[in-house]
Amino acid sequence: MSFLAPLAWLGAALALPVILFYLVRDEPRRRIVSNFLLWAGHKAAVHESARWRKLRRIFSLLLQLLFLVLVLAALSRPVLPWADAERAGVVFVVDTSASMAATDESPSRAVVARSRLRDAIGALGSGDEAALLTTDPEILVGWTRNRQELRRAAEGYREGVVARDPRPALALATSLAAGRSGRVVFFTDGVWDRVLDPAEFPGVAFSKVGEEAPNAGITLFAARRSEATAVALTARVQRSARSDASPLKFLLKRNGELLDAREIALPAGGSWRGDWELQLENGADLEASVSGPGEDLLPVDNTFAFSVGPLRPVDVVLVSPPDRFIEAALEAIPGVNTTRIWPADGIRFGDPDKLWIFKGAVPPADFRFAGLVLIAPNESGFFGELRGEMSDPWISEWEAADPVTRFTGLGRVRATRALDILPPEGTTVFAASAGRPLIFGNWKSSPRWLVIGIDMERSDLVLRAAFPVLLANLVEGMRESQPLAAVGPDSVVTALHSNLPEDGKESVEAFRPASPLDWPLGNWFLLAAVLWVFVEWWTYHRRITE
Repeated sequence: MSFLAPLAWLGAALALPVILFYLVRDEPRRRIVSNFLLWAGHKAAVHESARWRKLRRIFSLLLQLLFLVLVLAALSRPVLPWADAERAGVVFVVDTSASMAATDESPSRAVVARSRLRDAIGALGSGDEAALLTTDPEILVGWTRNRQELRRAAEGYREGVVARDPRPALALATSLAAGRSGRVVFFTDGVWDRVLDPAEFPGVAFSKVGEEAPNAGITLFAARRSEATAVALTARVQRSARSDASPLKFLLKRNGELLDAREIALPAGGSWRGDWELQLENGADLEASVSGPGEDLLPVDNTFAFSVGPLRPVDVVLVSPPDRFIEAALEAIPGVNTTRIWPADGIRFGDPDKLWIFKGAVPPADFRFAGLVLIAPNESGFFGELRGEMSDPWISEWEAADPVTRFTGLGRVRATRALDILPPEGTTVFAASAGRPLIFGNWKSSPRWLVIGIDMERSDLVLRAAFPVLLANLVEGMRESQPLAAVGPDSVVTALHSNLPEDGKESVEAFRPASPLDWPLGNWFLLAAVLWVFVEWWTYHRRITE
């Protein structure tokens, strides 16, 4: 026999005070009475002999000590050798995909799966160990025999809002089970993006919850900034293969007010997509919802909402003499805070969070910046070697599709003076004059920098729309654009299509409730200790001779 908590036997020291109490003798007290009439019939009563009284006292002491031994044995959690050898290991895995919120099982698939898990925990044998995982994947409880810990974890986990790939969790579960020669029980509805290969996870028992059900919902609701104040919004609605063809109503709200309402005719298994371009300089709360007369068993994908933050301001420092053209172009760009500094001699370290524009000057060495624009620099630097002036400059080629120069129309710009600068290797050339760089730099990775070799006073660049558009493109490159990303469940969840392998759809056996025969050995010791209290009371406190 082995003990899981052998330190409990230190409580054997309590036997000393128990023995000490029995060694203390009670001396009868002497009392003076008026007569002996009350004891007249007492002589006929049967009295215990001194020998029996002494023996009964020793017997009571042994019973008390045995009671203490039984309690300590229960606290030490004993395990018989054969029970330890027959110990089984079970790894429970629970699917936390959003599809588990479907209501085809009452009240939902998730509640049914949780109930089955509780039954499975209650059916564990006295020597069984178990672990509990979710498909996040997350280990909620490692190997343990503590049923209360398992039950608390079974009540505490939460369902997700997307489809979960079960393979990482099953791989972890089979690895844990292999170390205990155990098994894996997976509670799931099988709504994944692919069919599992049964050979990949042998020995996994599936407890399937729910069947394919009718449903329609939003599978994509997202936004990203496309320009300074414009936001591109996208929504997609999908129907499951088991749904009917009843019309659906799609509603789009901005800050609680209805922005668009559309009636959508979707066949079973079909999808619809809508796109909008919104002006949201100050941000907004956006909400999309879909409803219809047909049966819908997954309410979690019918409404989604999120917030688009306000336009992130960009701080621009203009290092230049007063220039009404550049300052006016910057003021026209939304979300730009401009500060002008001159002369440039007082600038030393810069600011790594700002966009700096130097006209006719260059920053000092080790200058820090988030973005740097050099207009007609007066000397060489990290950006290239200044070799003089160009003869007959003109823009012969330019990148019309690049985010830096798109919509500028640089081909119409005319100049009579431009600097001949040799940029470092790997620099992107956005505009050139017969192969000689006029506008070049690196605006795709941080820190961003750009050189404009055209002389503003000796060209019509600032008189055309090309210059403010170019500055607006540069500012947009400084902003952290919000990528197009799905909000809410994907199409796998809304489809409610089960991808359980055909040879893996058998359900696990019904879990029988634990019987007293499955009790741990310590529980039997504790029961024996309780019974021993009554034995001791009967043999000592109650007079057997009466």
